[in-house]
Amino acid sequence: KKMARAGSHTIVLLQETSSQASRTFSDFESIQEAMNGICQLYEQRLKAMNPGQRNITYDISELYNFIDQLGDLCCLVYNNQGTYQPHNKQWVKDKVYQHLKKMDSDGSTTLEGAARRAEGCQASELGCAGTR
Repeated sequence: KKMARAGSHTIVLLQETSSQASRTFSDFESIQEAMNGICQLYEQRLKAMNPGQRNITYDISELYNFIDQLGDLCCLVYNNQGTYQPHNKQWVKDKVYQHLKKMDSDGSTTLEGAARRAEGCQASELGCAGTR
């Protein structure tokens, strides 16, 4: 089996609730962009729940709980053999953690200049770099 590269085209299949009507998909150029998109989804949810707060912090366990409570979540990652490899919620949690740690070690920041860390990410009204 080949390992998926960070630049592998990734499709995120998401079902927010138990209702099939809540199914959506998002298309990303890389695994990293897909993980950023999942973080953004959670950050948007936090902003909607806390509309008066400019900066909202959360830790990785809260992000994991969000992923766990989704009706369904799957990532399809292109494997350069003409097919897509499916990955489950646990894989997503592992990749999100790696993504956030890499952002922290690279000194990458969100648009508002708040560094994101795996232990305590920040969301603000502007959202994250890489917003589609």
